[in-house]
Amino acid sequence: MPGEVLGVVGELGAGKTHLTQGIMEGLGSTDAAASPTFSLVHEHRDGRLRACHFDFYRLRDESELFGIGWDEYLDGDTVLVVEWANLFPDALPEDASWLLLEHAGECLRRVSLAPRS
Repeated sequence: MPGEVLGVVGELGAGKTHLTQGIMEGLGSTDAAASPTFSLVHEHRDGRLRACHFDFYRLRDESELFGIGWDEYLDGDTVLVVEWANLFPDALPEDASWLLLEHAGECLRRVSLAPRS
């Protein structure tokens, strides 16, 4: 829904980017949802809802978020999917949803709703 913020957490290789690809596809975006580790955010404007894919992994501190306009993203009607959200949990709004991805076998993953990190 517009304005939804989703924090996605899990260890390296747990499938955070893969899950995000599915979310973007479900929203109707045809843009590839590659990991935004080097650009910090990818915007997807071609789906039913505008969506942005963030990755907090390379951020050193929360102040770097404000350099990319984090506040403006939060104030809009954009769906935000944030990988490694647990690194700066206070940056996400109180009503954000949290998903935990865990390895459950060589090719299996467990996805669960998680409490705020």
